[in-house]
Amino acid sequence: MPIEATWMVDKRVVYFRAYGQVTGADVAAVKEHQLRNHEDGIAPVHTIVDVYSPSIKIPSIPQLRQFGYTSMHPKTGWMLLLGSEKSVVTFGVSVIIQMVGSDHLKVVKSIPEIVEFLNHNDRTLHLTVEEVQAYIDSRVAAT
Repeated sequence: MPIEATWMVDKRVVYFRAYGQVTGADVAAVKEHQLRNHEDGIAPVHTIVDVYSPSIKIPSIPQLRQFGYTSMHPKTGWMLLLGSEKSVVTFGVSVIIQMVGSDHLKVVKSIPEIVEFLNHNDRTLHLTVEEVQAYIDSRVAAT
């Protein structure tokens, strides 16, 4: 599956990465996985959605609508969308996030922006640019 969701910070911050051809079925599977992460997590559970990969191709909006809307888990915190160079991908993924009911969505352009935003909005987190970058690099290398 060209999507992964892993704990960047145990039970607090999920790193969600998409790459390659993403199908509607992939989106449905990840929605279920993400709900389980939130169930197991400690509120608020924040998610970094990384769609920066130049190879990503997402389903059309009508295809996504087949899988319906899912309410956000009550433990959901901020969803940060690390935007793609392809604005259509960033738009499409933001629609997906809104389909699952997120009220707290922010599009970001860089790792430092992610770190600054999360540390400012959740004082229990003490992320550094270096650790977040190292984690993302390790996930990219693993796929």
